[in-house]
Amino acid sequence: MPWTAQTVPDALGTVMGGRYPASVRSVPTPAALRPGPLGRRLRARWTCVPRSLRTVIVGTAWGGGILAALWLASRELDPGTVAAAFGAVKWSWIVIAAACYATGLLASAASWKVGLSAGGLAGVPFRHIVASHWIGHGVGAVLPGHMGEAARLLALRRHCEPGRGVRIAGSMAAQHVLDGMAIMLLVVTASFAVPVPGALANLRWIALALLILTPASLVLARPGGIMRRFARRLPDRAQRVLRAFGDGAGVLMRREALAAFAWQVIAIGGRFGALLSLVYAFALGVPLSAALMVFALLAAAAVVPAAPGGLGAKQAAVVVPLATVYGVASEEALALSLGFQATLAAVGLAGGLVALVHQRLASPRARLI
Repeated sequence: MPWTAQTVPDALGTVMGGRYPASVRSVPTPAALRPGPLGRRLRARWTCVPRSLRTVIVGTAWGGGILAALWLASRELDPGTVAAAFGAVKWSWIVIAAACYATGLLASAASWKVGLSAGGLAGVPFRHIVASHWIGHGVGAVLPGHMGEAARLLALRRHCEPGRGVRIAGSMAAQHVLDGMAIMLLVVTASFAVPVPGALANLRWIALALLILTPASLVLARPGGIMRRFARRLPDRAQRVLRAFGDGAGVLMRREALAAFAWQVIAIGGRFGALLSLVYAFALGVPLSAALMVFALLAAAAVVPAAPGGLGAKQAAVVVPLATVYGVASEEALALSLGFQATLAAVGLAGGLVALVHQRLASPRARLI
């Protein structure tokens, strides 16, 4: 049976609703997409492996690749110098950094609360939002990829009515949009207020362009916009899912966006304060523009799925600019990156464990929302 205009909607309906229409069953797979004999044999052998063992194999391969990359990148570093940098650290600044990061997490949870309320989930108590948010950060510190986001969604879903998971996902997406805008606002404001090296002067203009283009792109999703006209072409099931996701992200189109954005700015300020405190703790002697540039690169590195807590990508985001632009020794820059990651992981894990106990004691029954 040849491919027709109805094949794609039927296929989407199959994925979203679990149906298997005849028009999809009878459509042959294009020859270019069919695996060869070797591919079929490998797939058959792989599917015979127990799922738990497959998970261990994939996780070991992922972690081994990250560790190998880190080893190759650190062969020329002196471990003694890195240890000496930790030995001379000022622990009072470490405590301040942890307090700043914890404050940022609370402010980010408050921003999420505003988004959930605007998305039709106003009945979720704030304590459960804080607990779920902290659990997500704790899981993200020990698991690769963006598993922390999945844990955050699952932790909050147990306190909502059934079927609200898509709305929660929409509110999380909206929070990430506001988080990115807050980062861009910080970069633009600070880059115009402090001297920035010539090679990085374009950073402020890139951030300013993103800060302007992000709200403009959201206009496309307004009622009657391009995204709504595209959604009408999808199957009914996909339309309902997309509509629920859009309702969950509804804070972006409401006046409550200002309150959510204000809380997110405070959260970004807490994260930046944590990084700046670590710079003082390791006594690197770099200007404020260095911390600003590293913070922007760390935000970009967080988007890339990587090892637990972004291990590897975050080290590159810290070591490369400090060593090449500001002349900081690679060992000292690496110590800063490891100290920053350890501080964030410690705060996330400590708060996550407390939140897990709270979730264990809290009633999992659904609340009327």
